[in-house]
Amino acid sequence: TVVRMSEGSPAAEHEPAPAPSIASDEAGEDFHTGRKLAFDPNDPASGMRQEHAEYPTWRGWLLGVLGSAGLAAVIPYVDFVLSRGDSGTTYSFNAFPMLSIVMVLVLLAGVTFAFRGLGLRLGLTRQDLTLAFCMTMVTYTIAGVGFWTFWSTGVTASHYLANSENRWDDLINQYHTPGLFLSDPKDASDPGPRPVEWFYQGLPPGRGIPWGPWVGPFLRWSIVVLCMYGIWFALSALLARRWSEHERLPFPLAQVPAEMFGDFDPFGSARRSFFSYRAAQWGIAFTFLLQGWNSLAYYLTPTMPQLPLLDWGWGGRAYFSEGIWKQIGDMHYHIYPTIIGLTYLLSVDVAFSLWFFYFLFKLLRMFFGETYGAENVQHYCSAQGAGALLSLVVMSCWMARTELGHSLKLAITGRRDASVSDDECAPRLIWALLLGSFAGAVVWLAAAGVGVGWALAIVVLFMLVVTGLTRLIAEAGVFATQYVDFPIRLLSYSATPAVMGAQNFVMLSVFNRTFAADWFRIVPMPGILHALHLAGQMGLRRKSVF
Repeated sequence: TVVRMSEGSPAAEHEPAPAPSIASDEAGEDFHTGRKLAFDPNDPASGMRQEHAEYPTWRGWLLGVLGSAGLAAVIPYVDFVLSRGDSGTTYSFNAFPMLSIVMVLVLLAGVTFAFRGLGLRLGLTRQDLTLAFCMTMVTYTIAGVGFWTFWSTGVTASHYLANSENRWDDLINQYHTPGLFLSDPKDASDPGPRPVEWFYQGLPPGRGIPWGPWVGPFLRWSIVVLCMYGIWFALSALLARRWSEHERLPFPLAQVPAEMFGDFDPFGSARRSFFSYRAAQWGIAFTFLLQGWNSLAYYLTPTMPQLPLLDWGWGGRAYFSEGIWKQIGDMHYHIYPTIIGLTYLLSVDVAFSLWFFYFLFKLLRMFFGETYGAENVQHYCSAQGAGALLSLVVMSCWMARTELGHSLKLAITGRRDASVSDDECAPRLIWALLLGSFAGAVVWLAAAGVGVGWALAIVVLFMLVVTGLTRLIAEAGVFATQYVDFPIRLLSYSATPAVMGAQNFVMLSVFNRTFAADWFRIVPMPGILHALHLAGQMGLRRKSVF
C-alpha cells in the first residue's frame, strides 16, 4: 500500500502496519542477501508472489516432455563419449542448468523471434516456457553424473574387477543382494551375453546390446529412485515459501531465466525484452565467441590454438619446495564468463568468502601441514565444513518451525486456510508424499538386506545433507560444490564397518555412492526448489511443477 501511494499522503501516514502472517519473521527483517536484477515495479512478475497464477497450455507440456527426452539422449553421449574423459564438455557436472538455458535461448532468440518477424506466433505463454525450463532443470541430472554414471558402475564395477588376487567375490560381491546387480557367466567360454564385460570393453562383432540383464536391476533401483525424488519434492514444497517469500533468498540460478521470460507477458506489461538490451546482446556474443572458439579447436580442429581461459595454474611446488612452503601445493584458477556473471547476483559477503577461504585453507596447509600432514589438514577442514552444513540445516529448520508446525497441523486436520494459496498443493498431500517416500526408501533398503536402523539413519542423513546443499545453492549460488563426508562416512564415525556388519556396509556403500554421486556435486533438490521459486515468480501454478 505504501508503495502505491504518493510520498507524504495522509492515508499513507496513518496506514496501519499489516499483521504478520503465521510464517513471517517477528522482527520483519528482509533476509534477502543478494543483488536482484533490475525490474519494472509495475510488472506483476516483479512481486514475490504472483496473484494471477495460471496453468500452462498443452504446448508447455509438450515442449517440456520433448526437452527432457532430448536431454536424456544428448547428455550421455556428450558426457561419456564426446567429452573424452574429464577434459571435454560435461553437461551434468554441476547444478547450473546449462542445457535448459540453451533451450530457452534457442526458443527466445531463434524460433520465436523469427516467427514474430514474419507475423506468426507459436502461441507459447510465459507459463509454457517456465514449465518447460523447470521440467528440464529437474530431470537433466538423471542421465549423467547425477545418477546414471555412478549407478551403472556401482552395479557392475566390483564384478568386472574381481579376480583371484583381490578376492572381491568373497569380500564384496557375495554380499550383493541378488536382482540388484549385474554379473557375467562364470564360465569364460560361455558365449554370453556378458553384460558386465561388454559394458566396459565394448560389444564383440555381430553382437547387440544385451538389454535383458539390465532391465531387472534398473527397474528395481527405479523404485528407490522414485522414493528419493519424492522426498526431495516434498522437502522443497515445505521449504519453498519460507525460503522464497519470507527469508527472500536470492535464488541466483532462477534470476536469469526469470529475466529472459519477461518478453512473454500475458499481463500486457510494457517491459522491454531481455534480448532488446544491447548489453545482453554483446554479453551473449562475447561469451559465445570465447567458448565457441575453444570448443571448435578442441572437437573439430585440434591444430587451432585455444584461448587460455581454463586451468590457469600456478605450480607452487616448483617455486616453494622446502620447509613449510612446500605444503601450499599447486594453485589453480579458471576464467568462466558464466560464473563471473552469476557471481554478480551474489551478496558481497558470499562473493568475498569464496576466494578468501580458499587462500585461508592454503595458509592452514602451510602452517600445519608439516606437523600433521597436508592430507590430514584437508580432512580437518572438510570435517569442519560437514559440521557447519549440518548445523545450517538445523538452524534453517528451527527458523521455519512455525510454518512446518502449522503445515503439519493442517495436514492432520485436512483443512486449508489463508496460508495455503490456490496454486499450492494441499499440506496433507505434501506430508503424505514425504512420509510415504521416506518409508518406501527404508523398506527398499530393508528388502535389499540392510538393517532397518541403518536404513533409517542413512536416509535421514541424506535428507540433512541434501537440504543443506540446497540452501547453499539457493542463498549463495555456489552451484559447483562437493561434500566429501558421505552419509556412509558419517555413520562410520560413530559405528565402524565391523559394527555395521559386512552386508549392511556393502549395500549402504552402493546406495550411498549412487545417490551422492560425485560427492554431491549435482543433486536434484536444488533444481526442484528453484523450479518452485521460478513458478511463483512467473505466474505459473506451482501445482503444475509439483
